[in-house]
Amino acid sequence: MTTPILDLQAIEAEVRPLLLAGRGREVEMRVRPWLTNGTGPVALWALLAQALRVQGRVQEARPIQEMLVDALPGHLSTRFDLSETLLLLGEFKRGWREYSHRYSLAHTTRIERKVQRPRWDGRAIPGQTLLIHDEQGYGDTFQFIRMVAWAKARSQATVVLEINHETASLARRMAGFDAITLRG
Repeated sequence: MTTPILDLQAIEAEVRPLLLAGRGREVEMRVRPWLTNGTGPVALWALLAQALRVQGRVQEARPIQEMLVDALPGHLSTRFDLSETLLLLGEFKRGWREYSHRYSLAHTTRIERKVQRPRWDGRAIPGQTLLIHDEQGYGDTFQFIRMVAWAKARSQATVVLEINHETASLARRMAGFDAITLRG
């Protein structure tokens, strides 16, 4: 009996649409046989981690993702995937640190702000200005706008809220900012 030959490109072509369709169990069943001895191509381990996450099995995906980050420390999308898993598991300190790698991904480099000052780290900065802005659209706006008053109290800074035109009327009803500027 001959051992089947691994055609990585064919497997990836087969399972990527399944992942997009949310069919993680099928992807898992397709890639696990190639990984049973604990070794295998990194790409298959990445597919397995994605398949587990699609199924909501983030705790099982985590050690695989950590192994991938250890093996490929400069692979930013792998770090980003791990960051999302850590955040889902409530490991915020490390999760947010890993999440910062998103600015180096091809699809997010256009949203990174090139600022003259360092990013706020949560400490008090009395007498300084804290710019709070959305990053990726309305979801960001609705998430961060409720935290503006908290950020003002914690930072003790002048808070400038930069917001898109469409959500400005909502933002003006919120507390905690000293000024609003419209983006664009």
